[in-house]
Amino acid sequence: MDNQVREEILKRFVDSGERERLYEIVKAKLNARGWQDHVRNHCKEVLKNKDIKTVTVDELCEDVLPYAKNSVSDDVKVETMEQIKSFLNKTLSEVTKE
Repeated sequence: MDNQVREEILKRFVDSGERERLYEIVKAKLNARGWQDHVRNHCKEVLKNKDIKTVTVDELCEDVLPYAKNSVSDDVKVETMEQIKSFLNKTLSEVTKE
């Protein structure tokens, strides 16, 4: 896939509202599962083990992001990827016809 096609698909993903729609769905699913609370609690644990006066945002992110990503349930990941693939397949066929 060349860059022009990639850029057009990304533009349509955003302009169509599909990106925002998927974002809201994922956010609702994560909230329903208490994901944000789990990540917040993990942040607190990380901060307990660090000097809060000297810890940087980058250091906190380095510790928390892998945990946050890994704690997203597989069903949320799979369903989201299926929806993205569906959008990509549909849009790719439209873009390549033009």
